[in-house]
Amino acid sequence: MAQDPIDENDKPPVNEGDILAGKYKVEKVLGAGAMGVVVAALHIHLDERVALKFLRPEMAENKEVVARFLREAQSAVRIKGEHVARVSDVGTLESGAPYMVMEHLVGQDLGVMLEKEGRLSVDVAVDFMIQACEAVAEAHALGIVHRDLKPANMFVTTRGDGSPLVKVLDFGIAKLLNDTSKAQLTAMGAVMGSPMYMSPEQLMNSKAVDQRSDIWQLGAILYEAVSGKPAFDGNTMSEIMIAIGVNPPPKLLEARPDAPPELEALILKCLEKELPKRLPDVAAFAEGLLPFATTRRAHVSVEHIVTVMRGASAAANLPAMRAPMRSGASLLESASEGRIAAREPSNAYAETAVAGAPGLAAASASMPTAAALSASAIQANAQSTAHDKAAETVLTSGAHASGGVPKGVLIAGSATLVSIAMVAAAFAFRASDPGPAAAAQAPSAHAAAADAGAPRVAPPAPK
Repeated sequence: MAQDPIDENDKPPVNEGDILAGKYKVEKVLGAGAMGVVVAALHIHLDERVALKFLRPEMAENKEVVARFLREAQSAVRIKGEHVARVSDVGTLESGAPYMVMEHLVGQDLGVMLEKEGRLSVDVAVDFMIQACEAVAEAHALGIVHRDLKPANMFVTTRGDGSPLVKVLDFGIAKLLNDTSKAQLTAMGAVMGSPMYMSPEQLMNSKAVDQRSDIWQLGAILYEAVSGKPAFDGNTMSEIMIAIGVNPPPKLLEARPDAPPELEALILKCLEKELPKRLPDVAAFAEGLLPFATTRRAHVSVEHIVTVMRGASAAANLPAMRAPMRSGASLLESASEGRIAAREPSNAYAETAVAGAPGLAAASASMPTAAALSASAIQANAQSTAHDKAAETVLTSGAHASGGVPKGVLIAGSATLVSIAMVAAAFAFRASDPGPAAAAQAPSAHAAAADAGAPRVAPPAPK
């Protein structure tokens, strides 16, 4: 599994050779943070190498943190496909800290890969995304919304035949759409997730999101994988939020001239700020990716995704597999095609934010324009940027399965609250959004071809 540097001031509470839970011998500390620790361990009875993830003893006293930790294990164990890291056990250490046992993965996450390579070839990026869509489709079919999809949560390992295998990690802040329990793990108005990949509605209120928020995040990841640059960026939290809430992403074809225009159009459908215009489900996204797939396995994956979300008869209407198709193992040979130097940080968003986004100007004559809202927010942001570091509080939601600590961000403070208010006003006209069902009235060409009686797994209605 990937290794992250360990802060000398934040040393883990375990050492190599320690025996945990009476049967797991610590071989190496993979990552440690303020909330938790991930170690590579050997099951001394089964002689099997595993990854052990546990909370620090002091965090075990926080009921919400413990509940999120268990939610992650429960969500992961319900998804049976190969694209989610397997969880085999949970328990409590002698210190009282809860732990989970996961499969030990060897490889690197997509975030590390992009830092090294800058960007991926289009066919590799599409293959990785289709694999991630399988995990997301299976989660959505179970009523689970991930809410924190990002390159660091897509781990790339290999199968026995040498082909790349993508695993979606970290369901620590996942939301159960059909949860009937009284436990409230996300307070109304709380903002949870990784800001650069969060959807506009997630910036407003993480509790109110549905599966289309995951569609946004998948689109943002694909944009970055192909272009080498984030779809939305900024020097401060406020600038990032303004970019997400108001600005369109930079043109993909300017960053990657050889990218197919149809692929850019598909990504933009994922990044629609208005929910009814966004792709309705992950099956629509996978269908859109199919023309760019170059492996037999990717075609089979799309069929599985459509079957899970819409039923077998819908999958039967997908186009036949093109010939010749490549093997999965050969895909890695093209991973280096089109690589560029590591991406340069972008700081141009504050300059372009006042331009507004197409479509927002038509919101309502009685509302301030998006440009005016953005301009006032930028002015307020400039006045309070000096306070941003003190205003932004980062809460971690447990040690990352690949060794890091994923960030569940609770945003507060002057500059950020101004940005939230701006985004809230710009999106007020969407309050009457009818939900995914109405969005699905404009299906993709393949879905439209499905017979009227095709069984479909209807996405749970947003709460």
